[in-house]
Amino acid sequence: MFKINDNYQKLPGSYLFSTIAKKVNAYSAANPEKQIIRLGIGDVTQPIAPAIIDAMHKAVDEMGHAETFHGYAPDLGYDFLRNAIVANDYKARASIMWAGTISHNDLTGLGRSVFMAVHQMEHELSGMDEKIAHGAGLSALWASWARYVYENNVSRFAQYAVNVWNIEMDFEHPEKTALAGIKATEDYFKSLNMPTSLRELNVDPASFEELAEKCTNHGTRTLAGIKVLDKPDIIEIYKMAY
Repeated sequence: MFKINDNYQKLPGSYLFSTIAKKVNAYSAANPEKQIIRLGIGDVTQPIAPAIIDAMHKAVDEMGHAETFHGYAPDLGYDFLRNAIVANDYKARASIMWAGTISHNDLTGLGRSVFMAVHQMEHELSGMDEKIAHGAGLSALWASWARYVYENNVSRFAQYAVNVWNIEMDFEHPEKTALAGIKATEDYFKSLNMPTSLRELNVDPASFEELAEKCTNHGTRTLAGIKVLDKPDIIEIYKMAY
């Protein structure tokens, strides 16, 4: 004998779509200047991506031939599909999560100091414009920060160039090696279609003063690192990054 879960009786009709629609409409009316990313129901204003269409066509064609016919899928899905998801999605996401975890628990630092100046400068950008992702702001600032401070520790930047980018060490002119490493990093960001300037993020140069003011807590702190940065330093880096 089956017994109905009484909680189902408490659910109102069409509660999901109607509730989401009401909340979206109410928020839009109260915040007309805000852009809404719709994740609740889905976006049906754009066509299906070609890759999805191609995959669906291929799957239908496979079911039409005895050699590639799969039959009913197991409860947990086809093994070939599960393996493809693991290889092309889960492993990449797991690597990113693992790298993020390691980077924030001081294991990779091996007792050395960690410099967060670029992160703190970028936080002001994201705080000013919610459309600027933290990673995008970092890639836009990093090379300018590095070129501004590298002379305070040329050997460290040269070591970075050699160990990370396999750049040959110029012992007579280590600064050339250091700058080559910075350039290699900048080129790598570009290869990922990441911004390498504040101009690409539509940051207004008129805001540099305010950004630096907030970054230094109204002049009450400096940013530690290879070179201690005060407000004028931070403004100069913002200018270089533009």
